[in-house]
Amino acid sequence: MQEGGSQYLPLVGKSAGLDTESRIIVEAKYAPSLKGLKEYSHLIVLYWLHEATEASIEVMVKPGNRPHLSEVGILATRNTTHRPNKIGLSVVRLLSVKSTVVKVIGLDAFNGSPVIDLKPFMRWDFPDGTEVERKLLHQRMELKFTGRILVPEWWRKF
Repeated sequence: MQEGGSQYLPLVGKSAGLDTESRIIVEAKYAPSLKGLKEYSHLIVLYWLHEATEASIEVMVKPGNRPHLSEVGILATRNTTHRPNKIGLSVVRLLSVKSTVVKVIGLDAFNGSPVIDLKPFMRWDFPDGTEVERKLLHQRMELKFTGRILVPEWWRKF
């Protein structure tokens, strides 16, 4: 379904379709802050785009550096190397928490990217208009969601 040069895509449970496992190593002094994190299924990971430089800031880019796509404003893309700020974000599935190691799947970051923060993904993090079904399951809340997000038409060519 299209609307004004954009198309609706179903919400998916993976960040950028990535299926690679990643390990986030937390400094030992912050190990106690991980208590209770393993109770969640998904996290928001904020990280520093350490390979981007100030000299590479561009306001107009081709999405994903794909030459066949038209230029758009940098803030209308997920391009990471040319942004005016160097903060990255991924929603990931939590696999485990052991000692100072947080194992996730779906992290869209370069190896060695410094992690700024970890936050549990909560039901209010879903976009407006998302239907969320809640069910108590083994003393945990299970959320099943359906919805749509609107993205530019050029994503089909990505």
